[in-house]
Amino acid sequence: MASLNDLKEIAKSHIEWLNGLGMVINKKKTEFIIFGYSGMKVDLDFGGEKISNSDNIKILGVQFQANLKWSSHVNKVIKKMSSLSYSLRVLNCLLNRKQHKNIINSHVISQLSYALPIWGANISHDENRRLSSLMLKIVRLHCRDFSNILSDREICELTSIRSLTSIRTLADCNLLHKFIKFPMNSEITLRLIQQTSFSARYPNRLNFFDFSYKKIGRTSFINRTKKIAERIPFEWLNLSMTTFKKKMKEITPIYIP
Repeated sequence: MASLNDLKEIAKSHIEWLNGLGMVINKKKTEFIIFGYSGMKVDLDFGGEKISNSDNIKILGVQFQANLKWSSHVNKVIKKMSSLSYSLRVLNCLLNRKQHKNIINSHVISQLSYALPIWGANISHDENRRLSSLMLKIVRLHCRDFSNILSDREICELTSIRSLTSIRTLADCNLLHKFIKFPMNSEITLRLIQQTSFSARYPNRLNFFDFSYKKIGRTSFINRTKKIAERIPFEWLNLSMTTFKKKMKEITPIYIP
């Protein structure tokens, strides 16, 4: 009840702040979500109009759910990729391989990799299987391997199109490098710093504390970045973002199951 009252007070203060700037809230486009909350709906008063909490909300193109699952976002990505897969099949005989691959990179890979460090490691095994299967189906289409003669590893290495796990690994590496190179006063950055220390001999190299005895999920950001940080040469952390991305692509396998 106290949290609900705080939420109502925050909403009220926001409305007053906007009114003071001469701005009017578009109530039809205003929505809110309570993470981890399930049960009855919560109504907030926005200028005399009641707005209820949503179970699903889109923020910058990513579908967030109140139950902290990602099925809605995964289904959205799969729907878009399926539509693109059909278009690529139609264009398969009309385009050369370079043009066909450019479309895959610009429309399929971009959909799959968007905000991937946020949701990619927290999806269910079935959702991961569906995404990987569809991704490999598109790569196999690009190779025109309709009889499944080549293995998944072979088609990825032949086309230089990365598997889902490989794309996710690179995305995590780039995010970790960005946190170290450009520290931000954000909750996730502070949590990361709290669980690391800097070596006296190598000031730019992160040393992660051993939290194996604690109940930290294997897919948590801390555990993922710990594994990644241990593999990144410490001198690379001083590189520019562009050079770092290039070097990580060179050492990260194209196919990771």
